[in-house]
Amino acid sequence: MKGNETPWIFSNGKILTQRSEALAQIVPSGAIYGYDVEVFAGMSRYLDYRQREETLEALKARGIALSTGTISNLTKRFIGHLEALHLTNLEGLKQALLSDGGFAINIDATGDSGRGMLLVIFSEGRDWVLGAWRITTECTNQIEPCLDKISEWFGCPLSIMRDLGKAVTPAVKSFSKKQKEKTGQKIKILSCHQHFLADVGTDLLEPLYGKLRNLFKKYGIAGALRTFARQLGKRPGVQAENIRGDIQQWFETESRKHALPAGTAGLATLRVDAQWILDHTVESKNNRFPFERPFLDFYKRCKTVRRALDAYLRTPISDAVVLRSKGLATIIDPIVSDPQFNILTKPLQEKISLFDDLRSALRLNPRMSTPSRKRKIVPSEVMVYELNDIKKSVKAYMRSLRKRRPERGPSQNIRESIDLVLEHLNRHDDTLWGHIIELSDGRVRVLNRTNISSESNFNVMKHNERRRSGRKNLGQDLENMPAATALTRNLKKDDYVKIVCGGNLKRLPKVFADLDIQKRKRLLRADMKMSISDEPWVETASLSTADKKFARNDFIEKMISVAASSRAPRIDPSQFQQIQ
Repeated sequence: MKGNETPWIFSNGKILTQRSEALAQIVPSGAIYGYDVEVFAGMSRYLDYRQREETLEALKARGIALSTGTISNLTKRFIGHLEALHLTNLEGLKQALLSDGGFAINIDATGDSGRGMLLVIFSEGRDWVLGAWRITTECTNQIEPCLDKISEWFGCPLSIMRDLGKAVTPAVKSFSKKQKEKTGQKIKILSCHQHFLADVGTDLLEPLYGKLRNLFKKYGIAGALRTFARQLGKRPGVQAENIRGDIQQWFETESRKHALPAGTAGLATLRVDAQWILDHTVESKNNRFPFERPFLDFYKRCKTVRRALDAYLRTPISDAVVLRSKGLATIIDPIVSDPQFNILTKPLQEKISLFDDLRSALRLNPRMSTPSRKRKIVPSEVMVYELNDIKKSVKAYMRSLRKRRPERGPSQNIRESIDLVLEHLNRHDDTLWGHIIELSDGRVRVLNRTNISSESNFNVMKHNERRRSGRKNLGQDLENMPAATALTRNLKKDDYVKIVCGGNLKRLPKVFADLDIQKRKRLLRADMKMSISDEPWVETASLSTADKKFARNDFIEKMISVAASSRAPRIDPSQFQQIQ
């Protein structure tokens, strides 16, 4: 202040401190490290998924020495600024979406071990994260307010793609009903075809497949095979470099005689047989149930090896090899001696045939991934034709099921299976189709049939987090991760970056500085709070990290012990009704 000027004072009595405008463009108020260091740390953490030590080394090479704690604080500050940047550019983002003729959204949530539940809403086409929220669990009363917020920010969506979760379905229906009453616009609710297929397959196959899984666990066949292979591997020469060549030579010259080679080569062959059974997962190609059934593949390989052992044991060979052959046969014998294996696998194969026919009708590859950048763009007319053709294929499949359904007789298994598939198809018929949308300007938009983009985003995020943290269980990581972290995905989208910071990520430090300056000006005018978001922090676990610290205080145990050891007065039953 100059001379005898009267200082500016807030209504609460605090004196205004005016900062240097030049300094405000470099370092946040009350901070030591500038915006450029913050952006470097944040992008290193959330875009490159580097560990803190790696970020420290990279900064040290630039002559900046920090601590790991400072890196953590800088990354949190980065997420706060990124959230503010998103919220202050809502109008520009909205206009971009409207210029496309409207926008469609995908809604999905992820978590790990019941903790860190994160709900994210994506825009289809541009593939932006429009909003992200921390929720305790996937329940209707927590999902619907998030949809309301999206409509407040960007307007009414053309459609909503969702999975078949019990909570998200009523939430989307309720939101759609409110929007129709409010705007008169009908929102198309679409079911993800891949989730639909998985839902049908689980209901169809799990009862029998679960029993088969439990049967294998009962006999411990997999564990016994691993022990068998390890024990043989300890014998001298069984894992020698030349033994594989001996096995191949035996196969090419002597295998048709159905006699195992004597000595070490015979033992090594038995070890390979056990390993071949254990390697059954290669047939699933990393797909999940119900698209692949690893225990059924395990059963088939066990049967194949057991038949091979019968052939080997018919021809006398050295005692050691005979003994080991019988040992391997004994391990696998339950699949032959226990009739439950055959009772379960035969009807299971019939159900799998029904499921695979449905998958063929829907023309879905369960290993679908996001389209490659080199992929040729398919004209809308072709995509419309393909969608209509897929719909015809599914309708034809339904007609064939009705014809194949036995009205009576002993075929109860196939009859119930067909009824189950038809019930799913009829129940979801109105949400399985409707991916062709006519826009107000006469254009046609063809929407994706799956929410594979959001699923892929979560998978990539978790993979990179595991790489960064070294932890398989990400429950605590996801719980401590701010919901706005999902917005970092948008920084890889050129059209998004162009709107929020002029198309160049190098401008982020200046953009963040301008945000803080504008925020301080708003504070001066209205005595506002400094918080960027008014969203409450939601604990996402039944016993979160914060709750653990509080529950482990000494006074908590004392409080409970005092109450437990006291003689509290009994409540008269007649008074209990009044309390209620």
